[in-house]
Amino acid sequence: MSLPSPAAPTGNRFAIVSETDYGAPILIAAILTLVFTFLVLIVRIAIVKWRRWDLDDLVLVFAKIVGLGQWISIFVAYHYGLGKSTSSVDPQDLPRVVKYFFASRILLVIALCLSKCSLLLTIRALFTYDFKRQWWASNVAIAIICAWGAASALTISVDCSPNYIVLGQQNVECANHVTRLLAIFISEIMLECAIVIIPALFLISINMAWSEKILVIIAFAFRLPAVACITAYLVTSIRFLSSNRTGVHIAATVIWQQVLLGYSLMSATIPMLRKFVQNFTTGGMGFTQGMDVDISSNQHSQLTTTALQMSVLSKKPSATSVRSIAAPDPGPVSTRSRSGSHISEGEGYRKRRLESTSIILSKIE
Repeated sequence: MSLPSPAAPTGNRFAIVSETDYGAPILIAAILTLVFTFLVLIVRIAIVKWRRWDLDDLVLVFAKIVGLGQWISIFVAYHYGLGKSTSSVDPQDLPRVVKYFFASRILLVIALCLSKCSLLLTIRALFTYDFKRQWWASNVAIAIICAWGAASALTISVDCSPNYIVLGQQNVECANHVTRLLAIFISEIMLECAIVIIPALFLISINMAWSEKILVIIAFAFRLPAVACITAYLVTSIRFLSSNRTGVHIAATVIWQQVLLGYSLMSATIPMLRKFVQNFTTGGMGFTQGMDVDISSNQHSQLTTTALQMSVLSKKPSATSVRSIAAPDPGPVSTRSRSGSHISEGEGYRKRRLESTSIILSKIE
């Protein structure tokens, strides 16, 4: 015996889901991702990196602005009937639905590109010019992602009618559209994996404890869930475009689009959290600028002595300036046994650690 069908909803409700209207999940997903994304941005700008902003923060702000355009496009499309059965939408509103949703997909690709660039700029900031190979590799990766973003924005829009996106196969005016989506988002999956692998490769040649290396790698590994979001978005998009279904069946695609954009923008801030980078002392300015140093008078004295020792090992002007300001000249120090051919690997490690110490000292004085 089958159960009786539930009574129709009555009273004032935020949104109603029915067989002809799946707009409510779209609206909820868009609102939640928008709110949480900007909350994370506020935490990053106003707390984690207050008055220590860098280029990666600026690029991420631009990504948020482009993402805001995507959310506005979704809200406008929802207002005109996105997620509803095409038979229940005013024929005059259908062109607006497809136009704004089509625009949201272009803005999605651009925002994803800027989010990746911001994260790579964060990686680059963790290395000084002393690590030239890593620094230039980061620049090459940024150039590749910028090229991917431009190519993807063109690929997803050129010679493609917006009607095909919402109204299905009967409005085919977009040649090889499924192939385009596969090319764009499979390449994006490869780029996301590369962003996780790059810091691990950079850390191999750096002398630091393996526990600290693993901690930093884990911070950037939080980018990997974006791969699952990309896969879900790609699968739902292809399933919708290949099934001749219209209206309500696009809801899953739009929801995963919001999740993908929101997580991509939020995950760019995770490596900025202090608990992940507090032990990352490779000499990179990105690390030292994000640390809060609380040093007693005895510790300050020890750092002063360490800076004096570093000034003997280093020929950099910054080291000399630290020596002259921090303490009187300790006297001549013999460096005959410290020729380039006799400096051991352990001394090189200590030198890099001392350089980090001198940077901290110069910032607290």
